[in-house]
Amino acid sequence: MDNRNILKQGSHLAFPCMDCEIEKLIGKGSNAIVYLGKYEDSLSKGLFHRVVIKELFPYHPENLIRRNNKGFIEADESAKEYFELQRKSFECGNEIHLKMLEKYPDKIGSNINTFSANGTFYSVLGFDSGKSLDKRQPSGKEELRNIVVLLLDILDAVEIFHSAGYLHLDISPDNILLIGDGESQRVSLIDYNSIHEISKLKSGSALYCSAKDGYTAPEVISGNIASFSESSDIYSVTAVFYRLLMGKQLTFYQTLRKTPPDIKGCPLLEDFPDTVISRVSLILRRGLCTLPSKRYKNCESMRRDVCELLSRIDGTGITHEALWESSRRILAKTIDTNPSLHFLKNETELYPTRFAYSDGTNNCLSETIDNHLKNGSAIINGAAGMGKTTALLHMALTKTRHYSPVQPAVIYVSLFDYNDNGENFIKNRILENLRFDRSVTGMEDARSRLVREFNTTAKTKNGEKFKYLLLIDGFNEADGNTQPLVNEILSLSQMPGVRILMTSRTEAEFLPFRTLKIVPLAENDIRNVLARKNLIYPESADMQELLKTPLMLSMYCRAAINKNKQLYCNNADELVAAYLDGICEKEIQSLPENSPKRWMIDAAVNFVLPFICKEISDRNKAVTDADLLNMVKKCFRLVSSGRLSRFIPKYVGHSKDICADAKTADEWYGMVVIKLLWHKTGLLIKEPDRGYKVMHDSLQEKLLLDYKKIHKKIKKQNVFIGSISAVILCALIITVGLLINPEPYDTELARTYLDSIVVAQVQSGRAISTFDKILHTDVKDISGYESLLKELKSDLDFHRELLRTDGMGSTEKTEIIYNQLIKTGKVMPWSGKAVNEAEVISLLELSEDIAENYGTYIDILEFLNENEELNLRFGDEFRNCLENKICADAALSDALFYSSCTVHLDNMKKIEPQVYEYYWNTIGENADLSSSDPLNPDKAAIEKLKKDCADKTNNLNKLEIITIHRRITQ
Repeated sequence: MDNRNILKQGSHLAFPCMDCEIEKLIGKGSNAIVYLGKYEDSLSKGLFHRVVIKELFPYHPENLIRRNNKGFIEADESAKEYFELQRKSFECGNEIHLKMLEKYPDKIGSNINTFSANGTFYSVLGFDSGKSLDKRQPSGKEELRNIVVLLLDILDAVEIFHSAGYLHLDISPDNILLIGDGESQRVSLIDYNSIHEISKLKSGSALYCSAKDGYTAPEVISGNIASFSESSDIYSVTAVFYRLLMGKQLTFYQTLRKTPPDIKGCPLLEDFPDTVISRVSLILRRGLCTLPSKRYKNCESMRRDVCELLSRIDGTGITHEALWESSRRILAKTIDTNPSLHFLKNETELYPTRFAYSDGTNNCLSETIDNHLKNGSAIINGAAGMGKTTALLHMALTKTRHYSPVQPAVIYVSLFDYNDNGENFIKNRILENLRFDRSVTGMEDARSRLVREFNTTAKTKNGEKFKYLLLIDGFNEADGNTQPLVNEILSLSQMPGVRILMTSRTEAEFLPFRTLKIVPLAENDIRNVLARKNLIYPESADMQELLKTPLMLSMYCRAAINKNKQLYCNNADELVAAYLDGICEKEIQSLPENSPKRWMIDAAVNFVLPFICKEISDRNKAVTDADLLNMVKKCFRLVSSGRLSRFIPKYVGHSKDICADAKTADEWYGMVVIKLLWHKTGLLIKEPDRGYKVMHDSLQEKLLLDYKKIHKKIKKQNVFIGSISAVILCALIITVGLLINPEPYDTELARTYLDSIVVAQVQSGRAISTFDKILHTDVKDISGYESLLKELKSDLDFHRELLRTDGMGSTEKTEIIYNQLIKTGKVMPWSGKAVNEAEVISLLELSEDIAENYGTYIDILEFLNENEELNLRFGDEFRNCLENKICADAALSDALFYSSCTVHLDNMKKIEPQVYEYYWNTIGENADLSSSDPLNPDKAAIEKLKKDCADKTNNLNKLEIITIHRRITQ
């Protein structure tokens, strides 16, 4: 028990020229007692200086050093030698403090003076109004990050002493002072009484070292001076880190163990990924090692691991941990959000996957792949549906459940939407899921860092091994020129830290990889799977052969379970059809009896999904929500207009049921695509931050055939209706002898319809014209340039607001007007011609595209103007592509506007001249946006302009600066 008598409040210490008054006790150490005090200013009487007063008053367990009645510190004869040692230590500490203060005045607390009085020493120190670390309170949700930042500050403070040639040897929370708050907070180490010069320690001389349970290094406690080193202070710093994490100091038992202290159940580590916990464990293991030789050698070596821990908390960096985290996060999101992939979480739902050897034997997935990857990269080869993607995804899932710094980080990359993307496709795909700190200057720098990381290996007890396993899926699905992709794969495979496992339906002789061919399921495998589902083995030899393919077996089981009966099929087409029917039946069973929504489910699977497959097939890549929405809008118009039942008779009388109370195509899209085809049935798969694709190619092939049948019926129906109309018209001409004029639309509705077209053209025209001016205005003309930017931003804001509220000029509003219009007549009252709905929709969609994307192009332009280095690298290319895009938009907008609007306005001049003038005054110069001639564009000319516009947009969006800007702004 500490019985040392402290100086009472109000006590005076009459130092020469400095009469100090004690205000309160700050703390007690083994060597000294510390007080808060004050002394009066010599010039400004009545004003005081606040100071810290440290009194040499060593603690003695038998109370042989004490304060007598006169206030003097005295020691019994048997304790005088110990007191003298403490006195020399105090003197040495004061001397070192002054030397450190002279060298680092901005980082070391001030030392005003030291006095001899009352049989002891007193140091008067500057008062920094800080608080000791042991009194620090947790600071909320960011606590772990705050602790790590504080740990870096402590290392900085300790490194000051080490760089000056000293060891502190008394680092503990009560000797760490936090000065200031927030970002301006700094750390100061106090209590210099145990500090020793490293050079003197090496000679074997040392005075006194304080020993504190739970903080002092083992070699210091044992007095093994020869082992004292910078790592001794590192031990204490790490012990402080443990105290901050767990809220308690290390126990005596924990300081003796060779293994790091257990941090399980630490509340601060909840909700953090394995990489954070692993890095914390590593820091504790290396920092608290009982053997100094295996501990961090210095502050810098520990700082590297602490900085990586901070990066893991922030989720930034291009490291083993960062890549493992990124891969695991994307994989988990992919599986969690796609019902068709949920089976990967259940081992019982996975079918046996075996690979054939040249000698005719085969082996299971994990054993085969793990053995082959030791010697190099490999290719999994097999026909469609054999489970190649399943094998990769399952491997990625099982190997990312728990992080280990000595196990490869598994990274899954799909080649589904590869399309002549050069030799950086895989690297870019990996990097796009990472977050970078400010030191990364751009994608080229990021790729260089990734390559450096891939060229490093992991050091283990058994030698060096690769750190990264790249799972590259679907080489056969890569579109266009694949030579750049092959070059990149070859380059990556030659990096010592990388192994590649790739899937392909065909032999890849151009790659020097070992081929692992998937073996079809054995009859016993099939029977076991069917028995678990209470299904019988099919009698048909063709079906028995078909079920050797895992995908077909899976479809067979699911179709039978959904239909709740044994399944009888004779070929793949019948099986896929039964599978789709089973999905419909399952969804319908969950509805109330005779629910009209069953027609929406049927149409979603048998009508909308084939159209989606066609969209995916045409683009040969995953399609976005925006892509699908445009396509689904066309489907919705067919349904809502009643035209769908003309070529699919079973839908007669069920148009409203198929629409399922959706008032707009957007609402219907959410019901059909997002909720049903993706979330519920899993017929569509969506990759995170990408787009949709069909569950499997085999399914897509069948649905494409369905699309062709539906499309053929639509064309046949249109031809039939056109033929009948022609026959009737000819008959009327022959019989009556004159042409009967078609009934005109309602005039007011026709004007409103024209209003909507004009609004779309005017809004597009303003954006195109202003942006063109911006591109041809010198940035140095600040007032002119800024004025144009402000004008364009204002126009786009107004345009987007119109679209958000379904105002005039929006597709939704125009469709409503059109549906009302066609009920009133057949042609426009001025031109005698029907409106061209398809071209109006194209004009509106172009207008919406401009409203949505031009704002992004503005942001990138401003971003380039503010970043000189990036502007030099990417500016000219971006501006050229942007100018091409704007010119293409202008030409297409002109052509569509003429075909859909001016053809009617031209005939209005004689009938309603005032209305005619009103429209042309409203349109102004926005009727002719391009230098091309918009007169009489035929269908072929418009299609050519559409293709040119799409090509210019794709060229622009492929630019690297687009990716850089998107990553920085996310």
